[in-house]
Amino acid sequence: MTRKTFFIIVGIVLWVLSVVLAGFIAAQVIQNKIPDVGGLIEDVRRVKTKGIDADTDAISFLRERAEGLVLPIMSDSVNDQAKSKQVGMAVALTSDGWTLVAKDVFLRFGSRIHLIPRPVTSSPLLKTVSDAETEFVFAKFDADELKVVSFGNADLEIGERIFVQTADGMFARRIAVADFRKNEKPFESSDDFERLWKLDLPIEDGLGAAVLSADGSLIGVMADEDVARPIEQFTSALGGVFKEGSARRPELGIRATNTIRVETANEGVSDGLIVRGVSAGLPAAKAGINVGDVILRIGNEPALIRSLAEFVARAKAGDELIFTVRRFNISTQTYTEETISVTL
Repeated sequence: MTRKTFFIIVGIVLWVLSVVLAGFIAAQVIQNKIPDVGGLIEDVRRVKTKGIDADTDAISFLRERAEGLVLPIMSDSVNDQAKSKQVGMAVALTSDGWTLVAKDVFLRFGSRIHLIPRPVTSSPLLKTVSDAETEFVFAKFDADELKVVSFGNADLEIGERIFVQTADGMFARRIAVADFRKNEKPFESSDDFERLWKLDLPIEDGLGAAVLSADGSLIGVMADEDVARPIEQFTSALGGVFKEGSARRPELGIRATNTIRVETANEGVSDGLIVRGVSAGLPAAKAGINVGDVILRIGNEPALIRSLAEFVARAKAGDELIFTVRRFNISTQTYTEETISVTL
């Protein structure tokens, strides 16, 4: 055997040994890692299944609870009244026929619409009250014993689960944006309704559908395919709708910006709303709230827990709201905290 041949054989043997050794090491690593990966996959599978089961159980419960809450709206054909088609949906507010219906339905079909509370009956439209603040009208149909559920106030956060009931089915969704505003403004008004919820996924033809919490309370209405409006923005107008035929709501009369961090009376710090404008003749001005005041609390709650408009929407005319404000005293050149009672 020549020297050259010997070195070639030794090189081949060493190469084979290195391949075998590398394969052995890799096998040990994989053997150690696979159980962890398998466990992780099983954990993910279990979590996903649990979530699906939870939604399925909730939808089953809510479907039974909310059956009949959202009703199809039909429109007669202009040329043939015997032919009707579904053109929208109504959310029942009262058992005697008051509902919420999207304005778009009335703009397109007018008084030709009617409600189908049961498969074999038809309830004609009696009257409507337009709501200048929202995309809806309050519509009274000639119906009784409509299915209704309790109203709920919801300070929803990103990721929270909600359920949308249409005339055809129920869908589980999550809150993607808890404080969504179509039109950003440099200040916040106590008397407008800019705040909406944006959902993680749209619902085709979802305008006018009901938004429910997990306990079956009505907490909102779909204002678009992926945007919902909190129900308290409507309930504050119900008194005027029923008694006066007008969707008037209590007014406060404050424009403010947030946030400003200030020291409080107990030497802590708090975020608040700084008042930028007060409307003459409205409750805030009458009660003595001034431009430059910093609103720290409304009642026992932080002022920033929800929008000013929602504090007002959850009240009714004649209710009292207690404001804690931080105010600069010109005579003493110091800041003080004051409690101001405002009657809406």
